[in-house]
Amino acid sequence: MKTGTLLLIVVFAIASGGCALHYVPTPSPAFDVIPEFTTTNAVYLRNGQPSTDEVIWSNFDPRFTGYANLHEWTNVAISLAERELTKRGMTIADGESRSLTMAITSAKHEPVADGFGDQMTIVMHVEAGNGYSADYTGKNASYVMRKIPRLVDGAVMRVVAEVLKDPNIVSYLSK
Repeated sequence: MKTGTLLLIVVFAIASGGCALHYVPTPSPAFDVIPEFTTTNAVYLRNGQPSTDEVIWSNFDPRFTGYANLHEWTNVAISLAERELTKRGMTIADGESRSLTMAITSAKHEPVADGFGDQMTIVMHVEAGNGYSADYTGKNASYVMRKIPRLVDGAVMRVVAEVLKDPNIVSYLSK
């Protein structure tokens, strides 16, 4: 009887008090379609997100708060970019003059407009070594509530795909 009561108290405390999730995305095996290009150039992929502070990326539901270290999330984006660029013949090497500095600057989890699902939006700032810079947005939505890893992983993959679809970035990397 005591074990059952204790279990009910723990379940009630979690359900009423909410929970916190500290999530780090994992590189998605699937990737959005990006332009095909090949190059034997080398590039330095640099993490430009200096902050390692935990920031809130999800708090619209009072029972759940999501926290992120955007520096770590940027490392995941860099690993995705590295994987896609090496498939195209690029060499990734520290200190190369051709470089991309990447920084995830915001992440937001919110309900979709019709209220029947969730949406994750990630913004990443990228600066190329030639002075070109731009902000890119990756969005991922799910109508299966609370599929947080899928939402986050997909949004990170999509923001990297947006970078690699930019003709200015492709030209800079391949010429």
